[in-house]
Amino acid sequence: MKHSHKILYMIIGTELIIGTVYFIYSSKGIKAINALCHENRAIENQINALQQDNAQGESQIKDWQRTEWYKEQIAREELQFAKPDESVFLYGS
Repeated sequence: MKHSHKILYMIIGTELIIGTVYFIYSSKGIKAINALCHENRAIENQINALQQDNAQGESQIKDWQRTEWYKEQIAREELQFAKPDESVFLYGS
């Protein structure tokens, strides 16, 4: 092999190594992409949890609108309301 070919192959090999290292460790490299994917999954989990909370809230609103019994249940359990002839007993939770 000619001396100039060896030098050319060494330059190309060096560029490949430097390019690979840059691709892996740069701010837009594989590690950054993996970190962004992990962050994306965490955000998706938060979105799913919030959507479930919203669905539960919407269900409670519909129950509130449809059912007098549900209104009474909320008043009694969460607000400790009582009818005039009743007593409310609170115990530790």
